[in-house]
Amino acid sequence: MYRFFIHRPVTSWMFMFAFILLGLYSLRTIPVDRLPDVDFPTVSVVTNYPGANAYVVDVNVTRVIEDQLATISGIESISSSSFAGTSRITITFSLDKDIDVASQEVRDAVQRAMRSFPVGVDPPVVRKVDTSLAPVFVVLLYSEGADYQTLAYWADKVVKREFERIDGVGQVDLGGFRDNVLWVRIDPEKLYSRNLAPQDVLEAISKNYLEAPAGAIYGQNREYILRLYGKAQNPEEINNIYIKNGVKLKDVGYAEFTEDERRGMARFKGKEAIALVVYKQSKTNTVAVVDAVKKKMEELNRQLP
Repeated sequence: MYRFFIHRPVTSWMFMFAFILLGLYSLRTIPVDRLPDVDFPTVSVVTNYPGANAYVVDVNVTRVIEDQLATISGIESISSSSFAGTSRITITFSLDKDIDVASQEVRDAVQRAMRSFPVGVDPPVVRKVDTSLAPVFVVLLYSEGADYQTLAYWADKVVKREFERIDGVGQVDLGGFRDNVLWVRIDPEKLYSRNLAPQDVLEAISKNYLEAPAGAIYGQNREYILRLYGKAQNPEEINNIYIKNGVKLKDVGYAEFTEDERRGMARFKGKEAIALVVYKQSKTNTVAVVDAVKKKMEELNRQLP
């Protein structure tokens, strides 16, 4: 075989240049990532139970799911953590267990466990542990002079949407972000003095705060679509909702639009900031995605006030 290349030097050089060109082309096009794309035999289950403390979450959610997971074969270990409002369970399988089969078995077990959940528990989220789900870039948005509402607007309505348009970006989460929500604050003494319960307030708001189709009116040449619009436009309309027996909401409390509760915080140079956590799409080039995000940051820095 070697005699062929010795007696044909031109052909040998052509092969060598072909391999060099192929290597240069591969260097520019081959995907680059921090970790190899492998399937770990690990599945996580995350369940939210708003308003419940860690003990209630552990008894009513975590242990219920663990009892159902115990029937699955091939499990090496189960670790769980119960926090205020959240249950996290990590199931590690043996290496010879097909991760897709294991994931489906976990979903089936969780479905059985959901039958025993108390009212108010959100549907559990089951997912395979994937290295591509880790964030690839984090951007902090802060201001020396602007208030939090202005900062939140630019982070949620401008910067986040611009990042999500970048090719290869799969998701952008906001850290330290508080949206405006409707709060209904009730005075327990006023409520009970009128022989009412919190459930009465909830039912009254649910019945008066809705939007639904109401049919149609047919004319000779036209058709009019009717809509039942019952959503309040401002807190004052909610305050005037009748709860029961002529009692209005404003008689036992009040409603207001304000920032959501602070459940996390991002700070930069001692000032409150908002973190934009960027996740890439699966099978995409991590380096290319990060470079594209940095380029977009330079463009946005020239536009931001």
